[in-house]
Amino acid sequence: MYKIAIFIIFIACISLYSQNPGTIKLNGEAPALAGTPYSVGRYNDLITQHEIFLINSNVGTDGKFSFEIPNSSTGDYILHIGENSHPLLLEPGHTYNVLVPDSLGQDVYFPNETDTNLLLYQTSVLDYQINYFSIYNYEEIANGKIRQKLKKFMDSMEVKYSYLKDSYFLTYKDYKLAELQADANYKSQKTLFQTYFKGKPVLFEHPQYMAFFNDFYRGFLNQLFNESTTSPLKMAISSGTPVDTLLAAINRSELGNDERLAELICIKGLAEIYYKPGIDKGKIENLVIELQTQTKQTEIKTICTNFLAITGRLKPGKQYINFEGKDVEGNVHSITEYGGKYMLLTFFNPDEAASIREITALKNIYDEFRKDITFVTVCSSCTYSTLNSFVQANKLKWTFLIIDPVVESEYEVVNYPTGFFIDKSGTFVFSPSPLPSSGLSDRIYLYLKAEKRKN
Repeated sequence: MYKIAIFIIFIACISLYSQNPGTIKLNGEAPALAGTPYSVGRYNDLITQHEIFLINSNVGTDGKFSFEIPNSSTGDYILHIGENSHPLLLEPGHTYNVLVPDSLGQDVYFPNETDTNLLLYQTSVLDYQINYFSIYNYEEIANGKIRQKLKKFMDSMEVKYSYLKDSYFLTYKDYKLAELQADANYKSQKTLFQTYFKGKPVLFEHPQYMAFFNDFYRGFLNQLFNESTTSPLKMAISSGTPVDTLLAAINRSELGNDERLAELICIKGLAEIYYKPGIDKGKIENLVIELQTQTKQTEIKTICTNFLAITGRLKPGKQYINFEGKDVEGNVHSITEYGGKYMLLTFFNPDEAASIREITALKNIYDEFRKDITFVTVCSSCTYSTLNSFVQANKLKWTFLIIDPVVESEYEVVNYPTGFFIDKSGTFVFSPSPLPSSGLSDRIYLYLKAEKRKN
């Protein structure tokens, strides 16, 4: 559900070791964004990516802004400015100077002389070297003929960075290279598990460790779920208990035989299965609550708490999340503009056949209920021209908006299309709603009929 843009940026910083060693300080210039809001946050878990905001302020009228984060730790902080968000690797005891040159906040530059002792510099150089190797050897990596070159490259990285002793950087390097090995099929999954996970500390707060973990175990629990229609794991997920059955199944697998890691694999897998079509979401929530209750790992408790908070905010009866989008002419609209009637809010992707099929099938439902329901369809990957062409070609008459991908994250959209039926007061009725091909018209008809009887 998350889209990543990669920029090569100029990196620099002034290190002020006289300041509080636990404080991060940043001075910024954003001349085109004078007076506009900005915020700084940090994920307090890297499974649900629940963000805690540390700073909420405005850029000064002179286009300058600054902030301090006391009692901080090394890691990724997210700067939200203009219409964009930027992860920044920051360390306590340093002052950073940044420049945001454009009115959208698309780029963040560190324009001063480079400090090569900073993690921000060291990790960026490592990223550049790995990206260059991957691009230059793309065909050999794709064809699985990179073993000797890859081993030589990894050995050279170990030598190059042997002088560095910082544990954060060494972990970053190890799991960045693990990511490269997985992409190149250099080692089997079992070997990668034994090398990078088995018996190792679970580094819940390290972004690169968790990035590799999330890629490595993507779809893992779902695969176990699909292995047998009569498996105890499948029965536990179907009945919503006990979570010990899931943990035992994970521990028996060759990629999950580690007690502490098994709980992290479990909550990640449950978070994925929650959005699987046909799954009883309430049963998944029961398993998460059970895991939250019995785990001794505070980090797992935090992930479970965040997961339940996220899923809870989209339940029927909860208020919908407000957002803005742009129509095909570039005009900005808030979703609140369409209140006062029932609303069918649908997220779609014009590059997916299923999405196109369902959206075009929505025409009949629109014709049937347009007097009672406002139809709003949104897309994060569209351009003005492609969206307008799609609307005109299919003769679609309701509202279409282009939105920021962040909105999809807030609505937990993982499949296209995904719809939400909202009542006149702005609360969810069907969350998610059925699709046109799976009885949406009948569900709306019966609901509206019941509502008219009440009145």
